[in-house]
Amino acid sequence: MKLPCAVIRDLLPLHAEGLTEPETDALIKEHLESCTPCTEKLAALREEASKPVETAQPLKRLKKQIGLRRWY
Repeated sequence: MKLPCAVIRDLLPLHAEGLTEPETDALIKEHLESCTPCTEKLAALREEASKPVETAQPLKRLKKQIGLRRWY
């Protein structure tokens, strides 16, 4: 079964995180074998996911705000 690129692009974020069912994985892999743009999109998603996310800075600001509210 050939799925359109629009459907595959909607599923790629879930596939990149390993959240799709085996049947869906098989359909996505089948599509990726013949579609270069979707393969590139998946590579970009995986590269983006491998970048570290800065979480400490927002938490530090929140802690400071809470401290200031307690002080007032």
